[in-house]
Amino acid sequence: FLFVSDVSVPGDNGVRTSTQTSRSDLARIGVNTTLVAPAYPSASEDADANIIRVPSGRVPMDPEDRRFSTAALRRVLDRSLARRVDLVHIHTPFLAHYAGVRFAREARLPSLFKNTPTQMFNGYADQVASLYTGMDLRKNF
Repeated sequence: FLFVSDVSVPGDNGVRTSTQTSRSDLARIGVNTTLVAPAYPSASEDADANIIRVPSGRVPMDPEDRRFSTAALRRVLDRSLARRVDLVHIHTPFLAHYAGVRFAREARLPSLFKNTPTQMFNGYADQVASLYTGMDLRKNF
């Protein structure tokens, strides 16, 4: 399960929180995840070996978010990564969205949210409900 996101720790916003929560919940039920996220100049090294940091630059007038290096992002989203994942979750509508959609299409992997702009979190229920079929949500969540 691959998450591609334009924001991550140390950023502090809903996308980061949702990504961390989703990865933690999936790990609890035995699902391995990898996160591709921008590198932040002030961040310490990740303890999680399944976080792949991509060189990034500053976003004008936005101290929290980072802009991926397009070439570096393409190098990370390659065939060797495609062999390690079976689903791509694209969590933001910016460069990560376009790169994630392209990666999933070229690797012939299913992706979540490929044609859907970002919406309020309760707007995603129809798209993710099938992922929880047969699960005892009281037990796992």
